[in-house]
Amino acid sequence: MRFSCEFFESLNEDVYISDMKTYDLLYVNAHLRKMLGLGSHEAYRGQKCYALLQGLEEPCAFCTNSKLRAGAFYEWTYHNPLLKQDYSIKDTILD
Repeated sequence: MRFSCEFFESLNEDVYISDMKTYDLLYVNAHLRKMLGLGSHEAYRGQKCYALLQGLEEPCAFCTNSKLRAGAFYEWTYHNPLLKQDYSIKDTILD
């Protein structure tokens, strides 16, 4: 089964997908794009998740990539100082 981001586009929650090796943002849904002031998909292409979402110059010290497993969610909470918002986060691996 091929994965499609269409489901997430109208979801009223923040969703993003990044490459686990390069940290490149591959997808940001409409809700999060609006929160970040991005008008289109092209506005985040070529950007790193840690730069756009956290305002950092290198990968986050709290990055959960090493804790992720296919077919399971890693759940955690986080206060994003850049967005000034608390998040209940569910991370997973997509193929």
